[in-house]
Amino acid sequence: MMKPINTSAVIILGLFTTSWGVWVANPFWNVFGTAAVYSYMESLAPEWFWGVVAIVAGVVITWGVIRNSYRSLLLGSWIGFIHWMLISGLYFAGDWHNTGGLTVLAFALYSAYIHANLKINRRKVDQDEFGVEK
Repeated sequence: MMKPINTSAVIILGLFTTSWGVWVANPFWNVFGTAAVYSYMESLAPEWFWGVVAIVAGVVITWGVIRNSYRSLLLGSWIGFIHWMLISGLYFAGDWHNTGGLTVLAFALYSAYIHANLKINRRKVDQDEFGVEK
């Protein structure tokens, strides 16, 4: 936790989140009709909605890395955590036997790790050698 995050891994998370959103939101095929895991999500909102939410989350995560600013990365990691935790819960609600919920739970936990890492390392950077905040 005391080492800075790997921005390459974060941008992969952002690009994957965006890709997932584009895949779900596209008008050329129906994703939710293919598996029971999507049943609860579909009962709450249409496919395109979930796709757009993922696209926005992925763009914010990716923007945080590209912009290379603390606030953007912090916001992106928080949005990534909220998004993937929500999707994980909805996957489990739709079909708790399916491994999709576990997979996206890992994305949520990685996003939470990024967020915590940023906070810890920011605190470390903002202190002088005696541990006093600047």
